[in-house]
Amino acid sequence: MQHRYSLPSLLLVLLLVLALAGCEQESENTALASPQPITDGDACHVCGMTITNFPGPKGQAFMKSDPEA
Repeated sequence: MQHRYSLPSLLLVLLLVLALAGCEQESENTALASPQPITDGDACHVCGMTITNFPGPKGQAFMKSDPEA
């Protein structure tokens, strides 16, 4: 059995297909959740750390599956 295409040609085609697949734009426009103020009683839902007891910048994560989390 003889191959019609060389390995470098197949790799080039595969690379181009993957590159073009990455160019697809997401058509879903979702509104971003607004940041919530961090108060003295707030704690991390994962580890229980009281957020305001530690210095430095604070951040918030929003999950698509649970917009209230």
